Amino acid sequence: MMNLRLLVVAALAASLSACTGFETKQDADASAEAKQAKAEAAPAPQYPTESAVYACENVSAVRVTRTDDAAQPHLKISWLGREYTMHREEGQGSGLPRFSDHANGLTWVDLPWKGVLLNSRTEKPILSDCKPASGEELVQANQILDKHAADYAKAQEKAAKSKKTTKKKTSTKSKASTTKKTKKN
Repeated sequence: MMNLRLLVVAALAASLSACTGFETKQDADASAEAKQAKAEAAPAPQYPTESAVYACENVSAVRVTRTDDAAQPHLKISWLGREYTMHREEGQGSGLPRFSDHANGLTWVDLPWKGVLLNSRTEKPILSDCKPASGEELVQANQILDKHAADYAKAQEKAAKSKKTTKKKTSTKSKASTTKKTKKN
């Protein structure tokens, strides 16, 4: 008797599971309509359209200044005290919005929720997980950017002074060698 009950329960379970596996044409049409309505209702991804300061991993920051030039979209990246003009790359297989400065070997991948700065030659991240900063994070990111700008300006000033000193030494040596040659003659 017990085996008969188990057999009946197993048969009922099998028949019920078999019934749910079949879908009528009406059910399939309704399901397709529901998927299409859901896809139409979902908003298209919005990419950042405003300039922003991004706070990145490893206590770094980058300032992104966007242009509204539809004919030639580009943006400017301020990082480590320098400014790079990045032009939109078209035809990339990934479909991600990418902006590149090939002369300096940089690429900015501009995602809606974050950005990534890549070495364009190796495609490896230089700065990753860069998110628009706000509040205290924005204050810290601006301080980092200001410090980098000041450090870069000092380095440029030092290089210019060094170049002037080298020119003076070179011109003094050449004058001295010219004087010696003249005295010999």
